[in-house]
Amino acid sequence: MSDKRLGWIALNLMSGIGPVLSHRLADACGSPLAAFSAPDSLLAQQRGINIGLAKRLASFNWQDSVEKELTKAQHAGCRIVTLEDKDYPEALRFQAFPPPVLYLRGVFQPEDRQALAVVGSRKPSHYGLSAVKDIVSDLVKAGFVIVSGLARGIDTMAHRTAMEAGGRSVAVLAHGLHRVYPEANKKLHDQLVTQGAIVSEFPLGVDPRPAYFPRRNRIISGLARGVLVVEAGPVSGALITARWAGEQGREVFAVPGSYNAWLCRGTHALIQDGAKLVTCIQDILDELPSQQVLPDTHRQPKDSFRQELSSGQNVIFQALEAGGLQVNQLAAVCERPVNLVLAELLIMELQGLVQGTPGQVYYRVKG
Repeated sequence: MSDKRLGWIALNLMSGIGPVLSHRLADACGSPLAAFSAPDSLLAQQRGINIGLAKRLASFNWQDSVEKELTKAQHAGCRIVTLEDKDYPEALRFQAFPPPVLYLRGVFQPEDRQALAVVGSRKPSHYGLSAVKDIVSDLVKAGFVIVSGLARGIDTMAHRTAMEAGGRSVAVLAHGLHRVYPEANKKLHDQLVTQGAIVSEFPLGVDPRPAYFPRRNRIISGLARGVLVVEAGPVSGALITARWAGEQGREVFAVPGSYNAWLCRGTHALIQDGAKLVTCIQDILDELPSQQVLPDTHRQPKDSFRQELSSGQNVIFQALEAGGLQVNQLAAVCERPVNLVLAELLIMELQGLVQGTPGQVYYRVKG
C-alpha cells in the first residue's frame, strides 16, 4: 500500500480532522503521511491547526491505527477506497475538498456516473411514496442509478423501487459501516450490497451524530448529476442535500404537492428559488439527457468554492464575531434549527471562513 493511501486513512481516523483539514495538511506538508512528522513551526502556520491538534498529530500511532482499521474492514466485509485509487468516484474526485477516504460495501460501476439522487421526508404521505415509485421506475428504465441515504420514508422507497425495477442503487451513510441504521432497513441494506453499493466516509465504529448528516448529504449530491426532492418540510435534511447540489453545480428538481401541505413547504420553497418543477420523468430528462455524464468542466478546484455569504451564513458569521460557540449555542443565538446551522457551517468551513474543533465549537478564521 502506498504512503499516500496510508496517510489519507490515518488522517481520516483522527477525530477533529475532516476533509478540509486533511487536504490542507497534505498540501502544506507535501503528503498526507508527512503531516504526522511535520515540525510544529510548519503546522503553526496552517489555518485551523492549534497546539493541541499539532501535539495529537505528533503522538498519533498511525501505523498501528491503520493496521487495525484495515483488519477491521476486512472482517466487516468492506473495502477502503482513497483518492489514490482508480475506482474512487470521479464525480466526487472533482469536488472542492473531496472526502479522501470512502468505506465501501459492494462495488462502484461505470454506470454510477449516470446517477440521480432522490431524497425527502422520513414520514412521507401516500402521495409522496407514489410519486417516488413512479418516477424512480421510469428513471431506471432511462438508465439512471439512484442515490439516497437509506433513511426511512422517501430514501427507502427510492432504493427499493430502483432495485425492484432491475436497476442499481447507492446508499450513503452518516456513520461507519459496522452497523445498519435504521435497523429496520437491514434487508434493504443487504440487497444494496449485491445490487449496488453502500458508502461512507466515516471510519468503522463511528456512530451517527447530527453533525455527520450534512457531510453525508454532500456525498449524496456529489455522486449524482442532480437531486430530486420529494416532500420536504421547511427544515428537512433533504433541503441540505439540495443546497449542496447547488454548491456543486448539480441540477435541483422538486415534486410539487398540495399548496398548504406542511410536508411540501420545503419543496415549494425550492421551486420558488429556481428548482425544476417535476411532474414526470421528461421534466428531468429535459435537463439531464439520458447517458450524458458529468463532463470535466464540472471540476471544482479547492480555491474556486463559492465565496458569497447567504443570509443564513451571514447571521452565523456575525454571531461568531465575539468568539467561538458550540453548535447548539450557535443555533440558539441564530434562532435556526441545528441541522441547518451544521450544514451552513460545513459550507463555510469549505470556504475557509470558520473552523470547528472536535467538540463542535466553531470559530471565525482570521486573516
